[in-house]
Amino acid sequence: MSLAARCPLPTLAFACVLALPAFSAPAAFEFYDRGPYLHDGRAETVDAAVRAHDGEAKIPRDRYLRLSPAQRQQLLDFLNSI
Repeated sequence: MSLAARCPLPTLAFACVLALPAFSAPAAFEFYDRGPYLHDGRAETVDAAVRAHDGEAKIPRDRYLRLSPAQRQQLLDFLNSI
């Protein structure tokens, strides 16, 4: 099943990428009360952590960056609500 079929809401596409089996559920869904972010603590916010990624996370990062500011805020609000 494609990602689009599993995640019909475009503004939540990045959240759906996080929910794919390659990601640890606790890592993806227990970050709302954590921070700073990244292995070295250099990201103060989830937004900064996403923007700092490259390599294997380049594609989801680039998808996130293509969202409008309003869509990014909706996504961050959603992630902070779970």
